[in-house]
Amino acid sequence: MRLYLDDPFGVDALIFNDLSAKTIGDVGQLKFLLTLLASFPLALVHYHLPFGAVRHVFSIFCGLAFSLLCFEEDTMHLVLSAVGSYAMMVTLPSHLVNRCVLAFTFIYMSSAHLYAYWFEYLQWNIDYTMALMVLTVKLQLLAHSIQDGALKNPKFHPRSDHEEDKITPENVPTLLEFLSYVFFFPTFIAGPCFTYKAYQRWNSGRPIPPGRFTAAGFKFLGALTIIFLNKAVATMLPTEVIIELPGSSAPHLHDEPFYYRLGYIWASVLLFRTKYFLVWYLVDCSCILSGFGYRGPASKAETAKASAWAMMFETSVDWAGNKWDQCSNGNYFKVEGAVNLKMLTDNWNTNVNHWLKNVFYFDALAIFGDKSQLPVLITQVTSAFWHGFYPGYYLFFVSGTLFTIIARAVRSKIRPYFINAKFDSLYDIITIACTGCGMNVIGAPFVFLDWKTTLAVCARKHTPPVVLAPEED
Repeated sequence: MRLYLDDPFGVDALIFNDLSAKTIGDVGQLKFLLTLLASFPLALVHYHLPFGAVRHVFSIFCGLAFSLLCFEEDTMHLVLSAVGSYAMMVTLPSHLVNRCVLAFTFIYMSSAHLYAYWFEYLQWNIDYTMALMVLTVKLQLLAHSIQDGALKNPKFHPRSDHEEDKITPENVPTLLEFLSYVFFFPTFIAGPCFTYKAYQRWNSGRPIPPGRFTAAGFKFLGALTIIFLNKAVATMLPTEVIIELPGSSAPHLHDEPFYYRLGYIWASVLLFRTKYFLVWYLVDCSCILSGFGYRGPASKAETAKASAWAMMFETSVDWAGNKWDQCSNGNYFKVEGAVNLKMLTDNWNTNVNHWLKNVFYFDALAIFGDKSQLPVLITQVTSAFWHGFYPGYYLFFVSGTLFTIIARAVRSKIRPYFINAKFDSLYDIITIACTGCGMNVIGAPFVFLDWKTTLAVCARKHTPPVVLAPEED
């Protein structure tokens, strides 16, 4: 939906076009990478600013500057979505805020997705829809918290965070606080999403213990490791081999044995995910440097497990017993070594999962009950809708629903045979293989997105029709 205004000063041509040609080859990706790296020194400045208006203005200015750099005039869509939602929050009755903001933000985001689908089909550009998706989650989390705070006798699901995150009518943020929350520069473009209450607690002057540089340094090492893994291995496993594009010089998988085809697509989809972890880890570094990454003191058990490896890839608990995972959005090795689907989803895009669970899943449970499969289906379809309108998203998330239902049934029948401690390790090995195989195989539509390409891959029998993986309750 870009207007493509002229560049009268030739900034893009003189700087970014030339620089991208010499580096990563894409102007949009280069600008995005520059915002990630620029967040590091800006986060250090932000940390030393006084609490209150100064911090808020600095956060808004930097967030909008990043948006203008990456999205130019399309920044207006992000501002309109945010300001329109805030107008509803301060004018509508509290019991209507959540529904109206949810409808408004989803309609606005959907229009952007539809435009990209019709006019920029399968063009892999860094555009404003990425930031709009993050913004939509933040706005809905805030609206949901405002509605929860207005309830007189709320009955929240015991596993939800509604009680902790609710905002009473007298504590609705001011416009400056609101804009600071939605435009917080380290997370504005690529996330992760977080609740307003978490942001408010940090900006209320909560003391931050020493250890920011150590925690951020180890997380940065984790990002460098992922870059090395991606560059060293990803070029050896091009997705063109799976698609078998006409005229491609790449070898065709249909000539290989079944186990080779299955292993190839498993490894390719696994490597496809590394770029997400790279972005999340770099954003996590910035949040830690700003102080926002500090969650609080860790338990003794968590502190006892502190290690350099864990700080690079896992929970970011340091040896002094401090947790630096407020903005952590994924745990690489717990995703790739998940023993069940729940462990995988709990460690992948965790903050979006928090939104899906609290805004959709637990509310659906209250309506349909714990025995119904509809809450899972509603949550998965919502996730697909949030991603866009490519068929691959819906095929992936609906398959994920079936995967979850079948996995629970399999676990109830199979798990009792492995309760003996002697077989626990064997059970873990089997479930890791089944979970990884199943999710990477059904994850192919998420990579290709196009309906014909996905069906062509399946038709060439690169994947089995169904792969089961036990699921933990």
